[in-house]
Amino acid sequence: ASQICRDDEYFKSYGAQPMSYNYNYTTQENPYNSFITHYSSEESSLSELSDLSHSLSESSDTSEEDLPVDDAYILSMIKKAAMSMGPAKFAEMMSISNRMVYQQLYEENLELLQNDYRDELFHWSNAFHKFLKKNDTKSMVGLVTDFSNTAVDYGKIIISEKFLPDHKKTIKPVDAGGRAGGTKFIISGILFKFAEDNLLENGQWLYGRKKPSQILPMKGLGAELKALNCIIYTIIKHNIDVGVPLVTLIDHMGYRLCAISLLPGVSKSTIVYGSCNAAQTLYNEDEGAVKIAKTLAKLFRLAPHPVKEYSTGEVKNMYLAADVEIHKCDDKYYMLDFARLLPPSSTMNPYSELFRIEYLISSNRDSQLLSPDSFSGFGIINHEAFNRDTQNAIKFLEATHIPNICRNLIIDNIEDVKRKLHAKGINLRYMGLVRTLVEDSNTKKILLEEMIMRCIKIILQRKFRYILKQSNGVHVSHPFQEVSANLIRSCILNISSPWWIGLNGIKREIRKKFGDILEEHETGFHYPLFCSIT
Repeated sequence: ASQICRDDEYFKSYGAQPMSYNYNYTTQENPYNSFITHYSSEESSLSELSDLSHSLSESSDTSEEDLPVDDAYILSMIKKAAMSMGPAKFAEMMSISNRMVYQQLYEENLELLQNDYRDELFHWSNAFHKFLKKNDTKSMVGLVTDFSNTAVDYGKIIISEKFLPDHKKTIKPVDAGGRAGGTKFIISGILFKFAEDNLLENGQWLYGRKKPSQILPMKGLGAELKALNCIIYTIIKHNIDVGVPLVTLIDHMGYRLCAISLLPGVSKSTIVYGSCNAAQTLYNEDEGAVKIAKTLAKLFRLAPHPVKEYSTGEVKNMYLAADVEIHKCDDKYYMLDFARLLPPSSTMNPYSELFRIEYLISSNRDSQLLSPDSFSGFGIINHEAFNRDTQNAIKFLEATHIPNICRNLIIDNIEDVKRKLHAKGINLRYMGLVRTLVEDSNTKKILLEEMIMRCIKIILQRKFRYILKQSNGVHVSHPFQEVSANLIRSCILNISSPWWIGLNGIKREIRKKFGDILEEHETGFHYPLFCSIT
């Protein structure tokens, strides 16, 4: 019965996550199936499982040849279970199951298991840094694909179980610090951050202020991915010796997760630059970290700015946003939490609406450096001057830069909208403004088509979130399919019907997201908006 530790359902009863072991020992004749079925419930305790394992071990119902006995196989099972459960929880399980045949095997290989655990836990980041250093594009593409597929598999589980009580969730939430990023999860060397608004100590919400926002936190996580792209391009081009994690986004059932590979050795105690607790403690003494921050700030045209450390009142000069972190482990530097790497392009939403790097380094813009902590409330000293500089850059973008680009802007197909606007440093939330300024009629149609599709996505996400909440954690696909089918049917068959394109439908979403940018004849209640794109 000690062989029972080979079955992933047994490990699952201790809190291990389901993993693939390439092991098909699941025949109906297996005498342990009743054990697995009965004792995988949340009520089962470690001591109860240990006692039952001992009693089963005295049974002679199963012959030894029915069970694999290869030590290497058992060791690999133990290692994967430790990876899934975490070493502390796994050690607890092994210590009380003292009658297990393989307890000695576990103890003899403890150091090896711990090393393997560390290697596998940080596999994604270690491999990424290795390929990045060698500029091995082919291997990097394969790694990124594997990382994305793994993240999506786990991400769908996390999202689909969002409204289950924590003790019933397959993957349990963890306290990973930070005030942004929402609920966090860790599994298989990947940190998952939910796009959720957080209530602050002052009674306001981080993104929505007076009430929680669902859209802005999603944009905030999107900013983290955009910032990572900027950093990777920069560290390759300028040979900056700093490691960064792999990052991908998972959109599912109306919710968004950001998946980030864990960095080796990084913890709250390894931070040497920035803050991991909303500027309660602020670090800027490490020369190597300061050099990295200074180099990035110069390349991104960011303004050095003084920030107050709340715990001491001491004012420190920072080159990056206060909550961008640089860590030092084994003489290596790593960066993380760079969602606010670039300055805000909105006074109302400074955590989610940021300038594009193409605009910041544009020769068309004046040479004024901008603080990434503008409008953030991160204790910045002399904030009026820095806020004023950022506000002037916003005005220049909207009143000068965008109109100049629109004079000669021609977009031939909808696939070019994102590419062409981003290449000129224009955020897609300005599509409405761009449409009012361009002269080419086909470009106007394409821009409106893109805006309609994005608003349909918002409507679907809102309905999906409602369905998931009502399901109480029981995932059924039919309601989601029905909502999607009804919306598509309305688009295709009833394009003149006002119920979804009138004041309470797609036009309202366009007004909320892009402003009052529809032409006068398009605002009519009975005007079918699709006539403007066909």
